[in-house]
Amino acid sequence: MKILFREIHELFLATQFTAFMARGDSRVELYQFSDILFRHFNWLENHLIEQNIDYNYDVRQVPIRVERLSVMIENIINRVEKIEKRLEILEIRELKIERLNIVELWL
Repeated sequence: MKILFREIHELFLATQFTAFMARGDSRVELYQFSDILFRHFNWLENHLIEQNIDYNYDVRQVPIRVERLSVMIENIINRVEKIEKRLEILEIRELKIERLNIVELWL
């Protein structure tokens, strides 16, 4: 969960930085996405707090010096895909745990 927290934080920052660089409608859309990501980041942070899980705001470097905006957009897409894969893995683990609990109840 802490890895997911860090990855969403990094995605939020990358989207925010890209919005700073964009112009016109792209800028508005990127800010809207960064707002959504910030909310998810806060929800996840609240979950960590409720579960008494230690966490920090340390993140890896987010590229901000690029020649073209498309480099940042590609970076954001890659980050989203990585998070989607992580969520699929977490979902599969949750299903396996749930099945194990059901089987234990039957025994």
